[in-house]
Amino acid sequence: MTGDGHADDILAGLTHHGRLADGAGLHVDVLKLQHHGSEHNLHRAFARRITADHYLICANGKDKNPDLRVLEVLLDSRLGVADKLSPNAEAGQPFTIWLNCSTHYLDKQQAAYIAKKGTRSTELDKNIAHLKAGRGSPRRGQTAQPRQAEAQIPQSLAARTRGLNR
Repeated sequence: MTGDGHADDILAGLTHHGRLADGAGLHVDVLKLQHHGSEHNLHRAFARRITADHYLICANGKDKNPDLRVLEVLLDSRLGVADKLSPNAEAGQPFTIWLNCSTHYLDKQQAAYIAKKGTRSTELDKNIAHLKAGRGSPRRGQTAQPRQAEAQIPQSLAARTRGLNR
């Protein structure tokens, strides 16, 4: 569990406690991505060094989280070209990205807000729009495997995903 930690602080903490040797990587069963998938808390070096079987991202589109660039960096570390790919032995194995929120859930929240207030919530509209912009990115419980991309992956991520199971 990374909380709101910054990537360098997490790497330093893992090194300090003997869980990560200098320059080495670490593979874990579950990694809760820090700070709702914000681009300010995860960078390419972190994603290359720390890999997981399951990535958890707790975000609802607010403040444009999860940031689609974070998903791109994460996917690059597992499915990308050699200079972006994690050197961890497990990097080539299937993995799952779990999101705790969906546009369907937010649409339900919007309907309840309209029923109560008689008008739409502009904040919910922004969150829904952000999540729909990344519609082809991994959704709740999808497992990524290195194979051909499915048609609904947006062009910006298609070359990096190489396929997602539903």
